[in-house]
Amino acid sequence: MSIGMFVPVVHWPGSWVKLDDAEQARGHLAMAHIMNSGVQDAALALHFFESVWQEERPSSRSEWELRRDLTKLARARLGFDGTEGHDQWATTVQIEVLQLLLQRGMMPADYAHRALFVHAKSFLFALDNAARALRSAAGMPGAPPPLSDVKDSWATHFPDLVAVRDTSHHPEDRLRGLGGPRRPPLPPGAIFLENLDGTVLSSTMANGEIGRVDISRESLKVASDLVNEALATYEWEGSPNISPRA
Repeated sequence: MSIGMFVPVVHWPGSWVKLDDAEQARGHLAMAHIMNSGVQDAALALHFFESVWQEERPSSRSEWELRRDLTKLARARLGFDGTEGHDQWATTVQIEVLQLLLQRGMMPADYAHRALFVHAKSFLFALDNAARALRSAAGMPGAPPPLSDVKDSWATHFPDLVAVRDTSHHPEDRLRGLGGPRRPPLPPGAIFLENLDGTVLSSTMANGEIGRVDISRESLKVASDLVNEALATYEWEGSPNISPRA
Protein backbone atom coordinates (compact mmCIF):
# COMPACT_ATOMS: atom_id res chain seq x y z
CA MET A 1 0.00 0.00 0.00
CA SER A 2 1.51 3.32 -1.05
CA ILE A 3 0.81 6.60 0.69
CA GLY A 4 1.13 10.09 -0.76
CA MET A 5 3.82 12.32 0.69
CA PHE A 6 2.78 15.37 2.69
CA VAL A 7 4.85 18.32 1.47
CA PRO A 8 4.53 21.54 3.47
CA VAL A 9 5.61 24.66 1.59
CA VAL A 10 7.94 27.22 3.16
CA HIS A 11 7.62 30.67 1.62
CA TRP A 12 10.77 32.75 1.30
CA PRO A 13 9.77 36.45 0.98
CA GLY A 14 13.17 37.18 -0.52
CA SER A 15 16.69 35.87 -0.89
CA TRP A 16 18.49 38.06 1.64
CA VAL A 17 17.56 39.36 5.10
CA LYS A 18 17.53 43.17 5.07
CA LEU A 19 19.43 44.58 8.05
CA ASP A 20 21.82 47.51 8.37
CA ASP A 21 24.47 45.22 9.81
CA ALA A 22 25.59 42.75 7.12
CA GLU A 23 27.04 40.30 9.66
CA GLN A 24 23.75 40.20 11.55
CA ALA A 25 21.90 39.68 8.28
CA ARG A 26 24.11 36.69 7.42
CA GLY A 27 23.51 35.18 10.84
CA HIS A 28 19.74 35.48 10.61
CA LEU A 29 19.72 34.10 7.07
CA ALA A 30 21.70 31.09 8.26
CA MET A 31 19.16 30.45 11.04
CA ALA A 32 16.34 30.72 8.50
CA HIS A 33 17.99 28.05 6.36
CA ILE A 34 18.33 25.75 9.38
CA MET A 35 14.62 26.20 10.14
CA ASN A 36 13.79 25.36 6.54
CA SER A 37 16.05 22.31 6.55
CA GLY A 38 14.34 21.14 9.73
CA VAL A 39 10.97 21.23 7.98
CA GLN A 40 12.34 19.40 4.94
CA ASP A 41 14.03 16.71 7.04
CA ALA A 42 10.88 16.26 9.13
CA ALA A 43 8.80 15.86 5.95
CA LEU A 44 11.11 13.11 4.71
CA ALA A 45 11.20 11.38 8.09
CA LEU A 46 7.39 11.51 8.32
CA HIS A 47 7.05 10.02 4.84
CA PHE A 48 9.29 7.09 5.77
CA PHE A 49 7.46 6.70 9.09
CA GLU A 50 4.07 6.61 7.36
CA SER A 51 5.37 4.20 4.71
CA VAL A 52 6.49 1.72 7.37
CA TRP A 53 3.28 2.29 9.34
CA GLN A 54 1.07 1.60 6.32
CA GLU A 55 3.16 -1.24 4.94
CA GLU A 56 1.16 -4.37 4.33
CA ARG A 57 3.01 -6.94 6.37
CA PRO A 58 2.15 -10.64 6.30
CA SER A 59 -0.17 -11.84 9.04
CA SER A 60 1.47 -13.04 12.21
CA ARG A 61 0.37 -16.59 11.37
CA SER A 62 1.86 -16.54 7.86
CA GLU A 63 5.10 -15.10 9.23
CA TRP A 64 5.19 -17.82 11.88
CA GLU A 65 4.60 -20.49 9.26
CA LEU A 66 7.35 -19.08 7.03
CA ARG A 67 9.86 -18.98 9.87
CA ARG A 68 8.84 -22.51 10.88
CA ASP A 69 9.44 -23.75 7.33
CA LEU A 70 12.76 -21.92 7.09
CA THR A 71 13.83 -23.38 10.42
CA LYS A 72 13.10 -26.88 9.08
CA LEU A 73 15.08 -26.08 5.94
CA ALA A 74 18.00 -24.70 7.95
CA ARG A 75 18.11 -27.81 10.14
CA ALA A 76 18.06 -30.04 7.08
CA ARG A 77 20.90 -28.10 5.47
CA LEU A 78 22.96 -28.33 8.64
CA GLY A 79 22.17 -31.99 9.23
CA PHE A 80 20.51 -31.33 12.60
CA ASP A 81 17.58 -33.63 13.34
CA GLY A 82 16.71 -32.05 16.68
CA THR A 83 17.30 -35.21 18.73
CA GLU A 84 20.40 -34.06 20.55
CA GLY A 85 22.62 -31.06 21.19
CA HIS A 86 19.82 -28.51 20.91
CA ASP A 87 21.70 -25.78 22.77
CA GLN A 88 24.80 -26.42 20.69
CA TRP A 89 22.91 -26.06 17.42
CA ALA A 90 20.40 -23.34 18.34
CA THR A 91 22.55 -20.33 17.44
CA THR A 92 23.85 -21.97 14.24
CA VAL A 93 20.29 -22.70 13.11
CA GLN A 94 19.20 -19.13 13.89
CA ILE A 95 22.04 -17.72 11.79
CA GLU A 96 21.07 -20.01 8.91
CA VAL A 97 17.40 -18.94 9.18
CA LEU A 98 18.51 -15.29 9.14
CA GLN A 99 20.47 -15.86 5.93
CA LEU A 100 17.49 -17.60 4.32
CA LEU A 101 15.28 -14.62 5.23
CA LEU A 102 17.76 -12.17 3.73
CA GLN A 103 17.95 -14.22 0.53
CA ARG A 104 14.19 -13.75 0.21
CA GLY A 105 14.53 -9.99 0.58
CA MET A 106 12.94 -9.96 4.02
CA MET A 107 13.98 -7.76 6.90
CA PRO A 108 14.86 -9.34 10.26
CA ALA A 109 11.96 -9.03 12.69
CA ASP A 110 13.98 -6.93 15.14
CA TYR A 111 14.90 -4.46 12.37
CA ALA A 112 11.29 -4.22 11.18
CA HIS A 113 10.25 -3.37 14.73
CA ARG A 114 12.92 -0.68 15.06
CA ALA A 115 12.22 0.98 11.69
CA LEU A 116 9.27 2.99 13.05
CA PHE A 117 11.38 4.26 15.95
CA VAL A 118 14.26 5.26 13.65
CA HIS A 119 11.97 7.42 11.52
CA ALA A 120 10.09 8.78 14.54
CA LYS A 121 13.37 9.92 16.10
CA SER A 122 14.49 11.44 12.80
CA PHE A 123 11.27 13.48 12.80
CA LEU A 124 11.82 14.46 16.42
CA PHE A 125 15.40 15.59 15.84
CA ALA A 126 14.47 17.51 12.67
CA LEU A 127 11.82 19.54 14.49
CA ASP A 128 14.24 20.12 17.35
CA ASN A 129 16.82 21.50 14.92
CA ALA A 130 14.26 23.95 13.57
CA ALA A 131 13.27 24.91 17.11
CA ARG A 132 16.87 25.51 18.14
CA ALA A 133 17.44 27.77 15.15
CA LEU A 134 14.25 29.70 15.94
CA ARG A 135 15.24 30.19 19.58
CA SER A 136 18.74 31.26 18.57
CA ALA A 137 17.48 33.73 15.97
CA ALA A 138 15.04 35.28 18.45
CA GLY A 139 17.93 36.04 20.79
CA MET A 140 20.36 37.38 18.21
CA PRO A 141 21.07 41.09 17.62
CA GLY A 142 18.87 42.46 14.86
CA ALA A 143 16.01 40.03 15.51
CA PRO A 144 12.61 41.55 14.69
CA PRO A 145 10.53 41.79 17.91
CA PRO A 146 7.65 39.61 16.54
CA LEU A 147 10.09 36.71 16.17
CA SER A 148 9.99 36.22 19.94
CA ASP A 149 6.23 35.69 19.72
CA VAL A 150 6.76 32.95 17.12
CA LYS A 151 9.30 31.32 19.41
CA ASP A 152 6.76 31.35 22.24
CA SER A 153 4.08 29.89 19.96
CA TRP A 154 6.42 27.03 19.07
CA ALA A 155 6.95 26.27 22.77
CA THR A 156 3.19 26.30 23.29
CA HIS A 157 2.50 23.87 20.43
CA PHE A 158 5.45 21.56 21.21
CA PRO A 159 5.87 21.78 25.00
CA ASP A 160 7.66 18.41 25.33
CA LEU A 161 9.76 18.47 22.17
CA VAL A 162 13.09 19.45 23.72
CA ALA A 163 12.74 17.19 26.75
CA VAL A 164 11.70 14.12 24.72
CA ARG A 165 14.56 14.78 22.31
CA ASP A 166 16.97 14.99 25.27
CA THR A 167 15.82 11.59 26.51
CA SER A 168 16.26 10.07 23.05
CA HIS A 169 19.76 11.50 22.97
CA HIS A 170 20.66 10.46 26.53
CA PRO A 171 18.80 7.20 27.32
CA GLU A 172 21.72 6.06 29.46
CA ASP A 173 21.07 8.97 31.85
CA ARG A 174 17.35 8.31 32.15
CA LEU A 175 17.87 4.61 32.84
CA ARG A 176 20.27 5.53 35.64
CA GLY A 177 17.66 7.88 37.09
CA LEU A 178 19.55 11.01 36.09
CA GLY A 179 17.67 14.10 35.02
CA GLY A 180 20.63 15.69 33.30
CA PRO A 181 23.25 18.35 34.10
CA ARG A 182 22.31 20.61 37.01
CA ARG A 183 19.10 18.63 37.56
CA PRO A 184 18.16 16.53 40.60
CA PRO A 185 17.87 12.73 40.23
CA LEU A 186 14.58 11.45 38.90
CA PRO A 187 12.01 10.40 41.49
CA PRO A 188 11.61 6.63 41.98
CA GLY A 189 9.35 4.97 39.45
CA ALA A 190 9.19 3.39 36.03
CA ILE A 191 11.34 4.88 33.27
CA PHE A 192 9.84 4.92 29.78
CA LEU A 193 12.10 5.23 26.75
CA GLU A 194 10.77 5.78 23.24
CA ASN A 195 7.31 4.28 23.47
CA LEU A 196 5.05 4.54 20.44
CA ASP A 197 1.32 4.70 21.11
CA GLY A 198 -0.10 5.01 17.63
CA THR A 199 1.83 7.96 16.23
CA VAL A 200 2.69 9.49 19.61
CA LEU A 201 6.29 9.07 20.73
CA SER A 202 6.59 9.27 24.52
CA SER A 203 9.49 9.12 26.97
CA THR A 204 10.26 9.98 30.56
CA MET A 205 11.58 13.54 30.62
CA ALA A 206 14.30 14.96 32.86
CA ASN A 207 11.68 16.10 35.38
CA GLY A 208 10.33 12.55 35.74
CA GLU A 209 7.09 13.23 33.86
CA ILE A 210 6.05 11.58 30.58
CA GLY A 211 6.57 13.77 27.53
CA ARG A 212 4.83 13.25 24.20
CA VAL A 213 5.41 14.32 20.61
CA ASP A 214 2.99 13.37 17.84
CA ILE A 215 4.76 12.10 14.72
CA SER A 216 2.10 13.31 12.33
CA ARG A 217 1.14 15.55 9.47
CA GLU A 218 -0.62 17.81 11.95
CA SER A 219 2.62 18.38 13.85
CA LEU A 220 4.54 19.03 10.65
CA LYS A 221 1.86 21.46 9.45
CA VAL A 222 2.11 23.44 12.69
CA ALA A 223 5.91 23.50 12.48
CA SER A 224 5.97 24.65 8.86
CA ASP A 225 3.36 27.34 9.55
CA LEU A 226 5.49 28.66 12.41
CA VAL A 227 8.60 28.69 10.23
CA ASN A 228 6.64 30.67 7.65
CA GLU A 229 5.58 33.10 10.38
CA ALA A 230 9.19 33.40 11.50
CA LEU A 231 10.45 34.23 7.99
CA ALA A 232 7.63 36.74 7.53
CA THR A 233 8.84 38.77 10.53
CA TYR A 234 11.94 39.88 8.61
CA GLU A 235 12.38 42.49 5.93
CA TRP A 236 13.75 40.91 2.79
CA GLU A 237 15.54 41.80 -0.39
CA GLY A 238 15.55 39.85 -3.64
CA SER A 239 13.04 37.63 -5.34
CA PRO A 240 10.59 35.51 -3.36
CA ASN A 241 10.80 31.74 -3.61
CA ILE A 242 9.40 28.57 -2.10
CA SER A 243 10.85 25.42 -0.58
CA PRO A 244 10.95 22.69 -1.63
CA ARG A 245 11.53 23.51 -5.26
CA ALA A 246 9.84 21.26 -7.80
